[in-house]
Amino acid sequence: MTLTKSVLLVAATFGVGVTVLTLGNAQAATEVNPIPQVLRGSWYGKYQHVPVMYKLTKYTLQEGATVDGHWKSKPMTFHVKTAISAKNKYALFTVSKQANKHGYWDLKLLESKESLYFKPVKRHGKSALYKYHIDREYGKPRLDVGYFYKK
Repeated sequence: MTLTKSVLLVAATFGVGVTVLTLGNAQAATEVNPIPQVLRGSWYGKYQHVPVMYKLTKYTLQEGATVDGHWKSKPMTFHVKTAISAKNKYALFTVSKQANKHGYWDLKLLESKESLYFKPVKRHGKSALYKYHIDREYGKPRLDVGYFYKK
């Protein structure tokens, strides 16, 4: 084999390897854990005596005050972290791969490094979504819990 053929073979092999690695990394960057089907939907409840709604879709989480089941003002919107959303710098969060041993799904807000924990439950014979997180916005952390129901 001549030197030219050897160089071409090495260059071709290297090119294929780089292409495969690049595609693999791009694919891994876009593979995310979507919000589980059991958590999706519009959930209504109260937070500190204020009607609140959580709207969870496959890749977004919205939270805000409501009036008669409609947003009172523009809700806070968070997006599951993907390669596309990371470039656009949306408010991002990640979703755990599975529920923990107590049945809670962890949705970690990346900006604040806080976690919202959701668990589907039955309460008073109705399907409900139990939510808790540790609120660190105040001087002393406090537990924020609540039940939310579909209408």
